Amino acid sequence: MVFGFHLISAKWFLPSVFIVCTIVGTAIGSAFTVISTVGIAFMGMGITMGMNPAMVAGGNYLRSNFRG
Repeated sequence: MVFGFHLISAKWFLPSVFIVCTIVGTAIGSAFTVISTVGIAFMGMGITMGMNPAMVAGGNYLRSNFRG
């Protein structure tokens, strides 16, 4: 999680959540795997940054409904 703070700024955090979850989910093929691994890390980062947890969870959840 500390490494993620150096890579992602607060300005681009929510779009980054969606993009990273989309890439990982497409590569793995499982939305539940993305939510339970990458999603938990992003939730921790988002709460620490002071983001609305519902917004961060929405970025994770949108991946599970994304068909690309």
